[in-house]
Amino acid sequence: MLKCGKPAWGAVPLRLVMGIILVVSGYGKLGNMVGTIGNFTKWGFPVPEATAWFIALLECFGGIALLLGLFVRYLGVLYAIQFIVAALRVNLPLQGYQASRLVLMLIVVGAALFCIGAGPLSIDSVWLEREGT
Repeated sequence: MLKCGKPAWGAVPLRLVMGIILVVSGYGKLGNMVGTIGNFTKWGFPVPEATAWFIALLECFGGIALLLGLFVRYLGVLYAIQFIVAALRVNLPLQGYQASRLVLMLIVVGAALFCIGAGPLSIDSVWLEREGT
């Protein structure tokens, strides 16, 4: 039977791939804030300007933090909440299940990162979640 070693290593590809997806998405939102605010307005979010800026910054800089392995548990829960709202308010009603699969997967990855943490090769493993402390 193939063994991958310690289960904590499973967090590394989760946070790296999610980090890349979020940096690209957040950078795209920041690069076109007029369009991003327009979309948040069209989708009926309260205070669309503030919401659009918050989500764009959360995705871009939070994605960088995931790549570094910094504050991963906190970001995991924030992203799980963000993508639950996105799925229920935007993706599923407007696009259906087929187009919502990535958002649904990001909910699960956010929840998993909240539960298991950053794993090795992360700032959290050295700074926040040292074994034996």
